[in-house]
Amino acid sequence: STQTFMGTKSSNASSVFVNNSTSGVTYPSPTSWQVVIQLSSGQNTIAVFGQDASGNKSNTVTTNMRLHRLADINGDDLI
Repeated sequence: STQTFMGTKSSNASSVFVNNSTSGVTYPSPTSWQVVIQLSSGQNTIAVFGQDASGNKSNTVTTNMRLHRLADINGDDLI
């Protein structure tokens, strides 16, 4: 399953890293970013930070998302 993550960024941030990678990150505007992530079954941790052209990094923001299949009654990834 895929999920689109998006957010805002400072216009000074030249890159946004999602899980330590800029792969797939796009910038719809100078102050926004988005990325589509393939989620694994179970717990998924998403960590995001910005970086300016000089290599200065912002604080990392982390969130967790759990992919649970509807028929997986007890959450053991068996259907």
